[in-house]
Amino acid sequence: MGATGSGKSTFINLAAGSSLATGSGLRSCTDRVQLAPPFGLHDRSVTLVDTPGFDDSAQSDTDILKIIAVFLSTTYERGTKLAGIVYMHRISDTRVGGTSRRNFKLFRELCGTRALHNVVLVTNMWGAVDAAVGEAREAELSTDNMFFKPVLDKGARLMRHTNTLGSAHAILEAVLDLEPTPLQIQRELVDQDMDISLTAAGVAIGRDLEMQIKQLRQSAREARSQLLITNGEADQDAEEELEEEETELCGNIEHLENKWMTFPLEYKQEKAKMDQMLDAHAEHARRKEEQAEERYQREVSELRVALVRVDKDYEKKMKVIQRLIDQNQGEQGSSADKTSTADGYSSADEPKNESKGENSWRETGDSGTKGHKSSSVPPKPSDPEELRKLKAKLKRLQEELEESRRKNSEHMKRAEEDCRKAQRPSGFFENMVNVMDSFFKRVKRIFGFN
Repeated sequence: MGATGSGKSTFINLAAGSSLATGSGLRSCTDRVQLAPPFGLHDRSVTLVDTPGFDDSAQSDTDILKIIAVFLSTTYERGTKLAGIVYMHRISDTRVGGTSRRNFKLFRELCGTRALHNVVLVTNMWGAVDAAVGEAREAELSTDNMFFKPVLDKGARLMRHTNTLGSAHAILEAVLDLEPTPLQIQRELVDQDMDISLTAAGVAIGRDLEMQIKQLRQSAREARSQLLITNGEADQDAEEELEEEETELCGNIEHLENKWMTFPLEYKQEKAKMDQMLDAHAEHARRKEEQAEERYQREVSELRVALVRVDKDYEKKMKVIQRLIDQNQGEQGSSADKTSTADGYSSADEPKNESKGENSWRETGDSGTKGHKSSSVPPKPSDPEELRKLKAKLKRLQEELEESRRKNSEHMKRAEEDCRKAQRPSGFFENMVNVMDSFFKRVKRIFGFN
């Protein structure tokens, strides 16, 4: 917040890397509340809010208060509190005029005393002044009872912005870890359900309007008196000019009075529009979340089916390998029995003949898993090395399957958690398919499955 042209939008664009409209003079370029895109700062998501100043060149103070109040009350109702408030002031100003004092007074009425410890007063545009001059002005501001001193005494901080990203982020860091506190106008409008014209800021603006109306009425009376004095003595042009001045003054008075009378109603209407817009947006977001969750649940269901199918496929393949192992071991036992009773063999000759039989079998290169008969040479039993390899393959397959189950279980847990949050991670299902496909290819290479 701050006066028009104090550098609020420029500060936000620098800190957030955003592109909010900025002005080059005293004409305001911010006619509404603007939110910069969220950005990260020390693992925190930060959203900066730009507001128009109360000395706006195109809108009245009641309009500005209405705009700010609608935003603050609506966000507060929906559970959002401001972490901090940054008030910008040009150190290049040669003096603190009535407009600046009035702007700062309204800022204080918006915040209230409780929230002042979450306020950072920032002096800006140090590059436009000599350092010594700037420091003298800063000291004056911090000791002026009509400006910064009362706020600093209540816990606010005074910092400099040197137009660098580092100084901008340092200012934000000063409030990020503070306990968010509702502003006074938020408590008045939401917690106390007050009429906006009866809030502290509303009363201050009403008092200013009353003074303006008094001044206009005094000017209108003077114009009427002048018109009566000159009636019949002045020329027609002068008379018409005085009448036009009186009419204009009376019109301004009527406009201000009507503005104040319709102020509470206009606030309620704008608040209702904001609520309606946010409700519509929330409903749209809810429908999108439901659709995303339905799609996600469907994909997760398909994934579960695929995982069960794969699990059964591996179980089947492991059973095939286990049968081969059992058959291999059975044939080895049968071959050993036949070898011990075969012609030309005795228990004394067994080691020699077994060695000979094994060498003969290795020379054939056959797997020796079935179809052998007893002969003068021991039948070709399954190669112990082949059996060892087969068992190793089975063990690897079991380990691969267990690892696959573990990973799939983790993926499913994450998927279900994401479903509950209605926040489907990008590419989750596609990533799962890739993981499974890679695993299948690796197993096929090991076992030669088609």
